[in-house]
Amino acid sequence: MKKILILFYLTVLLSTSLLGSTDVVKAKEALSPEVKNMSIKTISQSKIDSIVQQSREVAKETKENNKHSNRQLIDDTNQLINYFLIEGDTGYFYEMTPDEEETLQVFDIESTVDTSNAQDNNFINTQDNELVNAQDNELVNAQDNDFINTQDNELVNAQEIGLFNVLSANYLPDGIGGRVKIAGNGNYITSTVTLPTTTQMGNTQTGIAYIYSGFSGMKSSGASIETDMGLQYSKNNNGTFKWKPYLKWSADNTFGFGTHLPSNNVVNDQNGFKMGSNVTMTIYRNVNGNTRLSQLGTAICSDVNCYSQKETFLTSIVEVAGTNVSSVTKWKLLATIAGSDSVKGKSYAKFTGVNVDGVTKTPVADGADYATITVGTGTATITVSNP
Repeated sequence: MKKILILFYLTVLLSTSLLGSTDVVKAKEALSPEVKNMSIKTISQSKIDSIVQQSREVAKETKENNKHSNRQLIDDTNQLINYFLIEGDTGYFYEMTPDEEETLQVFDIESTVDTSNAQDNNFINTQDNELVNAQDNELVNAQDNDFINTQDNELVNAQEIGLFNVLSANYLPDGIGGRVKIAGNGNYITSTVTLPTTTQMGNTQTGIAYIYSGFSGMKSSGASIETDMGLQYSKNNNGTFKWKPYLKWSADNTFGFGTHLPSNNVVNDQNGFKMGSNVTMTIYRNVNGNTRLSQLGTAICSDVNCYSQKETFLTSIVEVAGTNVSSVTKWKLLATIAGSDSVKGKSYAKFTGVNVDGVTKTPVADGADYATITVGTGTATITVSNP
């Protein structure tokens, strides 16, 4: 009997007709954000108020940190804050725009799928050349899947930890790319990545490009945990390419992912970081029991739906609650194109200022497949090409 694969994915649809009516509740304060409850569950008013308060505290702290950091001078009128919290099977997405307009969206993260019989699963159709062996993670035809859509650059391979087998030193199955590692424990890893330009990405992509960091570690329970947290190449409705926040984690034989966001959903589907720009990424293994990804850089729009197509400084925070990571054995930085062993495409990532707990580190090459890797003190450059 094959293992049960549990996939967590966001199920909010742009068209609420598939979910029924959208409940709108208000937090108690006079200047409350509009709160859209797209969950099938009943969310209490006290919980809404608590999440709003928590989100506002994160936004306030973020703005203060941005002002006093050495990255660049930022004023309140040009800051966009996105805070995405995953608590079990419920997700909360909070946004504060430069005009301090606030929204909170509540949605479900589900479901459980038994992969022992792929033909019986709703999201797999073997007659249409879908997943052949769910445990071995063969490439699926994503266009017919409810939660995957390669045209929107969503997740192709959900079970493979880190998209690749992290134990493989020289070969990266189910895709191509390069990986570097930094051994040792720590509380956080920070790096600034220079994203590829549209020209550097080319137009031959047959897979999905990712640039990300992450770690292998242990939970306080003694269970192992693996995280991939970074950026995913994507295109919005007007044809503009960008890099949107992405994360995936696994622990206790549970595999999951969350993004900003899967196809047909609303959370950060249109906005993202500008091509060719610099994005500072920090991964915290444990913030009050949660694992957090913080990303700062120039976004193509000043709101999640790109109603205002004005370049804006975006701080995106994605947080997974209750991970309780107690230690890290290895940190990693990657640039990959996922899909299959024969996937085509190009990508590029230059990581600078690589440090763990503020101490500059020299990454070590840890695997390359159709990729070249150059490392130095606090730097790593990965160029991926399979034309």
